Amino acid sequence: MVEMKRLNLELRQAIKSKESVWRQKSRMTWLKDGNSNTTFFHRAVKIRVKRKIVHGMKIGNSWYCEPKELKEKMFNFFINHFSYPLRKWKMDMVLKFNRLNEAEALKLEVPFSMEEIKEAVWSCDKNKASGPDGFSQWFFRKCWKIVQKDLFKMMGEFYKTGKLEISINLSFIAPIP
Repeated sequence: MVEMKRLNLELRQAIKSKESVWRQKSRMTWLKDGNSNTTFFHRAVKIRVKRKIVHGMKIGNSWYCEPKELKEKMFNFFINHFSYPLRKWKMDMVLKFNRLNEAEALKLEVPFSMEEIKEAVWSCDKNKASGPDGFSQWFFRKCWKIVQKDLFKMMGEFYKTGKLEISINLSFIAPIP
């Protein structure tokens, strides 16, 4: 039984290693041939376009195929999904909240430390891209010595102004059927 577990673990590690190699090879091919006007590039674009086309979508119990109707139904779906009715709160409720002492309150106002920022970066899945820039968390980990000062400066600005660079919050949203 122990031998089976060990072999199973070895198999999983070998598969993971092989997937990593293929992922690296595909990125190398893309870097080498991806942006030039090659058959590889055109084939990659055609495959991506075919894979990403939405021919129709089932919303509720109905199937929609017409682009105009589909766009309207999707828009209405997300508006309804992410909005909520306004509620009137009863102000006569007596709620007793725990209060922070002065030391605890001051602790909340301390600027971010480099360790906190690094911990936040390291807590993210390293294979996830942060947004349209395409830089994965793996990139930030590997290039930490290069980017840490810029990230620290950016978070310091955020602490002072309460505003993040608008591009930080950009992301691609794709409806998943």
